[in-house]
Amino acid sequence: MTHTATGLLAADPTEALDQAFDWMAVLLSGSATEAEHQALAAWRAADARHEEAWQQLMQMQQRLQAVPPQLASRTLRTARAPAAGRRKALRVLAWGAGTGVALYAGHGALERSGQLAALHTGTGERREHRLADGSVVTLDTGSALDLRYTATERRLLLRAGAIHVRTASDPAGAHRPFIVETPRGTLQALGTRFSVRLDGGGAAGRDRVEVFEGAVAVAPLQGPSRRVEAGEWADFGAETVQAGVLPPQGDAAWTRGLLVAERMRLEDFLAELSRYRRGVLRCDPAVAGQIVSGVFSLDDSDATLAALQGALPVRVRRTTRFWVTVGPA
Repeated sequence: MTHTATGLLAADPTEALDQAFDWMAVLLSGSATEAEHQALAAWRAADARHEEAWQQLMQMQQRLQAVPPQLASRTLRTARAPAAGRRKALRVLAWGAGTGVALYAGHGALERSGQLAALHTGTGERREHRLADGSVVTLDTGSALDLRYTATERRLLLRAGAIHVRTASDPAGAHRPFIVETPRGTLQALGTRFSVRLDGGGAAGRDRVEVFEGAVAVAPLQGPSRRVEAGEWADFGAETVQAGVLPPQGDAAWTRGLLVAERMRLEDFLAELSRYRRGVLRCDPAVAGQIVSGVFSLDDSDATLAALQGALPVRVRRTTRFWVTVGPA
């Protein structure tokens, strides 16, 4: 299924909310494709009104108390209907949020997409959290994380994006293992400081762990585990682990608002920078192979683009505030 009911840009806030309901219905259907998840992310980033409308729906969901199962079932069926019908059905649930009734029917689908995780960040945001055991976790832009602390383990479930973790000794005295779970495997911290980043490339993708202190045991879902020491990185899929040595300046620079590039292709550099700014940041194929090296700001991406224009034979063209292309000078 491909979602084409809405355009990329909404003409006004009311239209933006209608489009948000359409996107919600796509997620509620339970059959949303990876392309549709990416299209939703692009829609949210394309206009501040889109993100505001989406957050309105999220706030309604957070006020959830209970929804009768029969109503949830009917809404899920209607979520597969044409746009006008599914918007009407979703509004029946959503507008009841003020009295404790909200978008419960799609909770599972939204949870899997990372929208309802316990800890999350939007585009361009970074947030630090101190956990119950004293460990500190920092979420990168567009990240989502769930926490499952039990009597036998401390487990973080990374749903989207990237995190930086500084573990603490278990205050419970039970020596519970500290584990980060990704869709492709688990990472057990061994008195350590490390970062984990998900690859959104589907089943064939590989997640990355970088270890700065201590060590981490990486266990793919279907392959042998491997110990990764401080100063090393490891990419892992569901079956294998590949490791290497971290560059000297590679110590989770994003936690300090920095993007460190060492002979990086411009196309790859802009793809990374685009994670931290709203809208579309496009690289013209004619300049994709230009090489970028240096330390750049993530918090002021416009300044970073200006620096690129000053250092490389490229020109930054702004069609709108939310549509920027870097092409030949």
